[in-house]
Amino acid sequence: MKNIRSIINEELAKGNDVIITDGDYTMERMFGSGWTVVGEWGWNSTEEEVDAGTEGEICISGPTVMLGYMDNPEETAQTLRRHVDGRIWLHTGDLGYMDGDGFIYFRQRIKRMLITSGYNVYPTQLENIIDGHEKVLLSCVVGVRDAQRGQRIKAYIVPMPGIEPNEKLKAEILEYCKQHISKYALPREVEFRTELPKTISGKIMRNKL
Repeated sequence: MKNIRSIINEELAKGNDVIITDGDYTMERMFGSGWTVVGEWGWNSTEEEVDAGTEGEICISGPTVMLGYMDNPEETAQTLRRHVDGRIWLHTGDLGYMDGDGFIYFRQRIKRMLITSGYNVYPTQLENIIDGHEKVLLSCVVGVRDAQRGQRIKAYIVPMPGIEPNEKLKAEILEYCKQHISKYALPREVEFRTELPKTISGKIMRNKL
């Protein structure tokens, strides 16, 4: 059986980038010849590379990157951009950072990142914590517009079979959250559901919540 170092060397020789996952969806380590992280994102997206350890939008460049979207020049222009180094870089829409050794850490899809009281909040990380409660089967964290905070955190929760969704359970889960989540990122609302809307592939349809 080939070891991981042999596989990486073979793929890099072909000009391909390599993704290494350490088992946690919220933190994927990526290594390759054509990765970078640029400053700002979303409305303020730029092409300027940031320093190691600074969060930004993950970009990819190389022979395996697509040529564009069919019959959609606007989306192509937004996604594929020429940087100051003269290369075409694909803006992934993923938030992350690069460490001093060149590994890139995936944080969150930029569109899913929430901002509450000026703090960046990563829903996936909160969901992983809430799902760790013994009485929780599944959760989904979203942002709700708030005049004071910008967005407030709301958690949709499906209890384990046989567990009654009541105020006592809500208080228990919120107390659990206080022990594991920073104060600014705590859910301000909890809504119990018997199930969460999903796509055919099993992904939660957050836009339906």
